[in-house]
Amino acid sequence: MGVIQGLTEFLPISSTAHLVLAPTLFGFAEPPHEFDVALHIGTLVALLIYFRADWIRLLHGGLRLLSTRRVDGDLDRRMALMVVLGCIPAGIAGLLFDKKVEEYTQLEKHPISYLIIGVALIGFGLLMGWVDRNSRKNRSIKNMSPGEATFIGAMQALALVPGVSRSGSTITGGLLIGLNREAAARFSFLLSGPIIALAAAWDGVKLLRHAVPDADSISAAAFLLGILASAVVGWFCIHFLLEFLRKRSLWVFVFYRTVLGIFLIVLYTHNH
Repeated sequence: MGVIQGLTEFLPISSTAHLVLAPTLFGFAEPPHEFDVALHIGTLVALLIYFRADWIRLLHGGLRLLSTRRVDGDLDRRMALMVVLGCIPAGIAGLLFDKKVEEYTQLEKHPISYLIIGVALIGFGLLMGWVDRNSRKNRSIKNMSPGEATFIGAMQALALVPGVSRSGSTITGGLLIGLNREAAARFSFLLSGPIIALAAAWDGVKLLRHAVPDADSISAAAFLLGILASAVVGWFCIHFLLEFLRKRSLWVFVFYRTVLGIFLIVLYTHNH
């Protein structure tokens, strides 16, 4: 599960879809929700380590922005503002729809989730491929406007739907405004850090307030191994995707999403 989380959190193929499908497809019991939170902490660690220099600049820029309340020509202050604006839509959508979306990640209770995930994988994958082929791809993050950052944040909010993919939606949003592939992926990763941290903290608070009946079903060693696996694999996936997108398109991921989506739709149709 840690390897699956590390692979799918940053590649544009939907980590939620893979994590909810893995227990069913590989025949093991679904882990408790707190284990899912732990896996996301692992990928957050990967983000913090890989982009450590960026986070330090963003932190300093954010503090200067708060003290001066002006961006001026400071790139770090500008980027801190862009990241904050990009996180707001997903944060609001998460608060409003988190409970409803969480229901459709429970495949045994809601079998129609197979169909929803399959359609989302195919539909958004084809959109991602079309945008990748037809967008300008000639801009960097430096000249992005506040409105464009908010637009990419709104695209990130779509990732609440299982099968859409957070990285896929934000990279697509970046391409739509003309960013090159690498710049779109880099801004996608910078946006995902605060969102993953906030989501993990929110879920952690809920777990502390409500006892989890099967909380003892996974050992501390398994938790640590899951976190370590998701962090290590996640770091390599970040590096791989940034290098990959410098020279190649997103179509290999479109193909994968389409094949997996068709499989899930056929599975749903066969079972019903």
